[in-house]
Amino acid sequence: MSVNPRFKRTRRGVEAPTEPLSEINQPCSDSTSGEDDELILRSEQLGRLEYARRRLLSCRTDDDRFDACADIRDEILAEVAAYRYFVGRIESTMYKTCTEYRRRKLYGWSVEDSENDDEERWEQFVDAAEE
Repeated sequence: MSVNPRFKRTRRGVEAPTEPLSEINQPCSDSTSGEDDELILRSEQLGRLEYARRRLLSCRTDDDRFDACADIRDEILAEVAAYRYFVGRIESTMYKTCTEYRRRKLYGWSVEDSENDDEERWEQFVDAAEE
């Protein structure tokens, strides 16, 4: 395990900064907008990102900001859990209703005469459903 020279271990085993906290305690400017956000994220996600940014910037203290971070984290994790459940239900429905899907899942995705070889994408889908 590498040790970060900017931090030291405290008696509780927590890493504490070795430098003055002035740099850490300064609120960060919001430079979170990525160049590819509008290409990758859906409009709903862009709106939620903007909401999170505004919510964090509106906090008066760092404690309030950290509490907001925890709230946002919990909201996102709840959505991730619901989405994983949704993907699992879709996959289960496919498995129960499509004989060809069930056969390929059990015996392999690759089909030699297939023009559209998307074995990797099927494996990604099944992996996501089984998380």
